[in-house]
Amino acid sequence: VAVGLIALGIIMLGIGGYNFLDRMTKVFVLILTVTPLSATVISLPGIEWDFTQVIFPIADIQTFGFVIALMGFMPSALDQSVLQSLWSVAKQRTTGITPSMSHAIADFNVGYLTSAVLAICFLLMGASVMHTTGEMPAVSAAAFAEQVIALFTTNLGNWAGTIVGISALFVMFTTLMTVLDGFPRLLATGVSVLRSSGSTSSVKVEKSMLLYASMGLLAVGAAFTLLYLMSNFQKFIDFVTITAFIVGPITALLNHLAITSARVPIEHQPTRFFRVWSALGIVVLTSLAALFLYARFA
Repeated sequence: VAVGLIALGIIMLGIGGYNFLDRMTKVFVLILTVTPLSATVISLPGIEWDFTQVIFPIADIQTFGFVIALMGFMPSALDQSVLQSLWSVAKQRTTGITPSMSHAIADFNVGYLTSAVLAICFLLMGASVMHTTGEMPAVSAAAFAEQVIALFTTNLGNWAGTIVGISALFVMFTTLMTVLDGFPRLLATGVSVLRSSGSTSSVKVEKSMLLYASMGLLAVGAAFTLLYLMSNFQKFIDFVTITAFIVGPITALLNHLAITSARVPIEHQPTRFFRVWSALGIVVLTSLAALFLYARFA
């Protein structure tokens, strides 16, 4: 079924392109935005608030590993800024409308802040339902999905299970579509830029053979992973999120160098405050990644 969904996603993207992805994502993500907010408000009284241990024990590798894994994808991976940039370019070329800098920044902030709010919602619901009851995250993907739906049925009632289940199905499918389009687009754009000796003005990958080849490569890798590397869903997710966090400092550094380079007009570059904030973030991310590697392998 999973491999079939990947094939279906590639076919739909091949026919509809970026416009189809953009319209579908907006509709289905909106469906699941309101429900978590309602469920979180209802679940707040069930949380055991305890601030006696604000700083997590670094010596506890299991706890430290969980925090690193959580930071890897919450509220979103650092490479989201790169994908957002590529989608902005695709939208500009398909619509023929060049957005202003303020519009582009607002578009990114809405998506990122919404992801942050929803991440906090799921964290609070997990603390209220799973942590309070002592329920452990399931090992298999299907069982874990059932636990997530149970978060809503516990707080909102059985009626919410069907709605959330359908909504989650659509949202996860749009996530699949986003990955199938985003990472191949990133790979195809990178190869095209290298071929053009660094010039980006003539790089166009929309519905190109290079983009389709990148999609095929990703699909084969995803299918292999699903068929042979998913015996333990939790370990797989930990591996993915921890890897994303460890690679994060490199992505952050490249982002910083790109946005402050001579290729970006000075009026569009970050202010001095955000430059310092970015540099501080790189230092913190690098320190945490190094500390985790030391605690894990020392």
